[in-house]
Amino acid sequence: MFSYTGYKAQEVDVTGQSVVDVTLQPDAEILDEVVVIGYGTVRKSDLTGSVASIGGDELIALVVGNPTSALQGKLSGVQVENNGGEPDGAANVFMRGISSLTNSFPLYVIDGTFADNMNFVNPKDIDRIEVLKDASAAIYGSRAANGVVIISTKRGEEGSAPRVNFDLCTGVETPARLLEFLDGLEFVAYRQQRDVNDGIPSVIKDEGVSTDFQNLSLNSGPVQDYGLSISGGGDNSKYYISGNFFQQDGILLKTGFDRANFRANTEFTLGKFKVQQSLIV
Repeated sequence: MFSYTGYKAQEVDVTGQSVVDVTLQPDAEILDEVVVIGYGTVRKSDLTGSVASIGGDELIALVVGNPTSALQGKLSGVQVENNGGEPDGAANVFMRGISSLTNSFPLYVIDGTFADNMNFVNPKDIDRIEVLKDASAAIYGSRAANGVVIISTKRGEEGSAPRVNFDLCTGVETPARLLEFLDGLEFVAYRQQRDVNDGIPSVIKDEGVSTDFQNLSLNSGPVQDYGLSISGGGDNSKYYISGNFFQQDGILLKTGFDRANFRANTEFTLGKFKVQQSLIV
């Protein structure tokens, strides 16, 4: 198997051959891919800056309350750290390490609008995510010192019939591994034996109380994710309307996260003018 970055992999049978000649073909699909940058779109083959991208198809199968967590391990040079274990906990994003003295987090641009984070975005609504790491983000000035995350949400297609999608994901979160502790009787026996080994009289007695605080603090938390979207378009218009409900009960008592949102993206062509609208509630 012969492979190289930017070229299609090729499998060659070398049985009985002492010399193997292989010519790899360029992977034109990668170079022709269009990515979003600060001042428009450009093909990867014409791009000189460092841009990482991820398609919305890679996020559909994930059941996460915070779409930032879905970026973990998917983009080179991008480090995602969950800030705590709570279901609604924020995720920190670092590009090539901590690069600023005052702020280490990137700038988020969602459909052309600046945001401090992307926690409120439904992952099913994301069409594409572009991460600008260097000069490609210069159009945003000093706010882009730590990079820029550009989120493009889905829109309909002109001249397409209405399409209805319904997503349903459910599951249960449980602790991966529980610690094994001594119960009351075992702990009393251990302390008494330790005192005997130390040659001192033991004052530890069995009070008849055995409490498993780990069992009282943790439980199995259900996760529910429901989504409905309608998209389509006419000759001079296209639309995408979606609703989503996400509920996650944490494995730690008294923790959880609920999110319900509604999104409407429309676009109309009026002569030489194009009017776009993005609404999220």
